[in-house]
Amino acid sequence: MTLLALASCKVSWPAYSRHRPHPQGGKEATAIVRGRMHDATRQNRFRLFIAMVPDDDVRDAMAERVRSLRASHASLQASWVAPARYHATALFLGEFAEVPDAGFDVIRHTVRDVPAQPVTWVLDRFASFPGRRPPCFLTGSDSPPAFRAWWRYLAEAVKHVPGVRHEQHFVPHVTVAYAKAKRPDASEIAPIRWQVGRLALLRSFPGESAYEILVSRNLAD
Repeated sequence: MTLLALASCKVSWPAYSRHRPHPQGGKEATAIVRGRMHDATRQNRFRLFIAMVPDDDVRDAMAERVRSLRASHASLQASWVAPARYHATALFLGEFAEVPDAGFDVIRHTVRDVPAQPVTWVLDRFASFPGRRPPCFLTGSDSPPAFRAWWRYLAEAVKHVPGVRHEQHFVPHVTVAYAKAKRPDASEIAPIRWQVGRLALLRSFPGESAYEILVSRNLAD
């Protein structure tokens, strides 16, 4: 698909892993927590999404391209995303206050069972979507057909989980900024070859600088 054709109380329940990326994109810290997909210490709702997560080398390359973009788009008024949050959403699930264990189990097994293998994606474009705070992103002139197959599989597998949002469109991209006013013109960037080899279930809270990796799948396994 071509982008230019289209110019995100403690109870006894099973444990799951909670990972928080290192702020500099290094090793992840891991702890085991128990409970529903609910955090009584936070009043915020949270977002869940299944995403392609870059390795450190690719994340660093993205950060380098963004530094160049910030220099070449000095007049762009935008809030720039921290590199620790770089990812490409494969399926946005929605915003929740909590997810019952049965629903979480469906999502967890979906991530682990999706028929997917590593695929190469070349990011060579900087573009944006319309909106009140237009997302600015890195993407490819073309997207691997496998991405749409993953999206369809994931959407079908979780469609009966209560509260899951049903997306109608899918454009693979890595959001790196949110414009505050005028959208930037689309432009080319030095290509980044990303061997997409990891899918993960991510959770994010408003205002936090990193997401949590709840389930991770190495596509090479």
